[in-house]
Amino acid sequence: MSIVYFNECSETIFYNRAQTANPFLLPDVQCHANYEILFMISGGILHFTDYGTYYLVPGDFLLIPPYVKHQSYHNAMTERIVLSFFSTHIKNMDKQMLTCFQTPHIKDGWSLFPLLEEIGKEYKRDEPLSLCAVEALTSLLLIHLSRITAGSPVPESNPLMEQVKIDITEHYMLDISLDDLALKYNMSKSHFSKKFKSYAGMGFHEFLTLVRIQNAERLLVTTSESVTEVASLCGFNDSSHFTQTFKKLKGMTPGEYKKKNRI
Repeated sequence: MSIVYFNECSETIFYNRAQTANPFLLPDVQCHANYEILFMISGGILHFTDYGTYYLVPGDFLLIPPYVKHQSYHNAMTERIVLSFFSTHIKNMDKQMLTCFQTPHIKDGWSLFPLLEEIGKEYKRDEPLSLCAVEALTSLLLIHLSRITAGSPVPESNPLMEQVKIDITEHYMLDISLDDLALKYNMSKSHFSKKFKSYAGMGFHEFLTLVRIQNAERLLVTTSESVTEVASLCGFNDSSHFTQTFKKLKGMTPGEYKKKNRI
């Protein structure tokens, strides 16, 4: 499976309201430089990201910051709105308006649906002030979303630890260890462990396990691989241990999860 990177900067905010009639898997993992807001109108989408797996139902928002890898699986007929932009598209952008992106999944956001529809109406108009209206309404949407998520913790900025997380999410299928990463980043094992837990909010082994299970979810739903094969592809040497870990975190066995979510 390939990863498609988008770095080009469009000239304006992009808005799209689209429907999918049949089950659909986005064929490539995407990663782009813009901010993206997805709102579910109908149906359901299983969305896989670097930060977790989210099942979106009508009324849900998914907020995707720049350079976060993601892939979606539409399990039936769906309708959704996608709004994407760069911070340069909005004049007088305040960094607080983007704090909502620290909370990827926002539930029951129907109160903001009329605002999204108004953005869509202005986006379709070919008038001199339409772009200004889209910009102003998008700013208002970001303010509302940031107020909704105001109580959510914002992680500290740490480029080094962010790179460690990227290493883990890209090499989770390998036999990586705390010792290996501490050596790679020139830290003692105890110092590395403390720094990582402070940044990620969980220990190294817990984070690695979550990443492996999240990718196992994706493979169980989107491929025909057996549970044993998925375990191996996700870095588990023992399929029994994989099953126990999966059930502990997801409340069901991998086989049950595969049966429940595949069409």
